[in-house]
Amino acid sequence: MSPLLQWIIVAVAVVLALQFVIRKYFPAWIKRQRQALAIALLRQPGPAWRRRLGQRIAPPSTGSKAGGCDDCNGCD
Repeated sequence: MSPLLQWIIVAVAVVLALQFVIRKYFPAWIKRQRQALAIALLRQPGPAWRRRLGQRIAPPSTGSKAGGCDDCNGCD
């Protein structure tokens, strides 16, 4: 196996592991980043595809719950 292919496989494994760790231990940070990006895409007038992307990226609303989501109890 070529060294370049080995480096690519290792890089993909590292990225996947990093993604898992961030999703597992930093859900509130992910939500804030998604909100900021969605607001930036929705605020500025622009093409329809950008507004659709902003709506898709926006985190789901928490509804009428005062405490937020019931997913993990580890956000705050």
